[in-house]
Amino acid sequence: MKIDLLRTKKRKLKLLRTRKISADDQCLLLIEKDGNCFFGCIAAGIFDDPEKHELVRTSVTNHMLDNESTYKNYIDGDYGVHITCMKQSDGNSRCWATEAEILVASTLYDVDIYVKQYSNGCFSWLRFSVERETPNRKFICMRLENQHFDFIRQHERPTSVITKETTLSSEEMQTTRCMAKTKTKHDENKMSVVTNLSKKTLTDAQISLLSKGLKFIQTRKTIDKGKLLTDLSAWERRMRLKENFYVEDAEHRTREDEHQYKKKTSTWTPGLAATNGWTHIYKRSKTTSFAD
Repeated sequence: MKIDLLRTKKRKLKLLRTRKISADDQCLLLIEKDGNCFFGCIAAGIFDDPEKHELVRTSVTNHMLDNESTYKNYIDGDYGVHITCMKQSDGNSRCWATEAEILVASTLYDVDIYVKQYSNGCFSWLRFSVERETPNRKFICMRLENQHFDFIRQHERPTSVITKETTLSSEEMQTTRCMAKTKTKHDENKMSVVTNLSKKTLTDAQISLLSKGLKFIQTRKTIDKGKLLTDLSAWERRMRLKENFYVEDAEHRTREDEHQYKKKTSTWTPGLAATNGWTHIYKRSKTTSFAD
């Protein structure tokens, strides 16, 4: 009895979210505004169930990870950070579906995607596809308004559209589709995605740095030993000054607004009487290792 009531309530809610548009002879399915609207529209068109948006999101983001060279030109900013944000389906993501996600969905599910948007008091249709338009090819229609997608149930293919096609060749399209179909569980586990296991919330800059892995670290072959030793000497001097003259009292600190106008006028450094300090020991060990 309770299950029947829940089903009836869900059916009524679904009917309430469906609104008829007599002017265009279309049926608009309002998608919940929880950050999953685009993937909900694709799920409604493919599975007839917008609640399967997480399945669509996972497929799209994994395909983008496997084909970074193909889709990175469609993304503004760091590609890895964008994919990491797009994987979040809890509504807290600050990244929204872009042209890249639309083209990926068109490739994975072999459909033409039509987006209806309003501008200057009139609407226009945009077609996203990696292939030429064919009358027998399946299509999905959605409306974009105020950064939100709603699904449009439409039996006839839209006309007078503006085509937004990718520059993929036929060989590249075939390759990406084969990769999407033959991807194994091992390949999914091989992906390097930034996972925060600490209690601290990472900023976008920290996620961007972590997503680069070891690419930003210089190798020993490119190190300028002379410059490194010079920098090490300057660092040792600053550390000796700090050990001998740093005062914790706020009254002796330099004001920030005056600090930027002051320039170094002295080259004096504490004498080598402090050679027994830890800074000297550290410099001596590093100098010996690089001299070798």
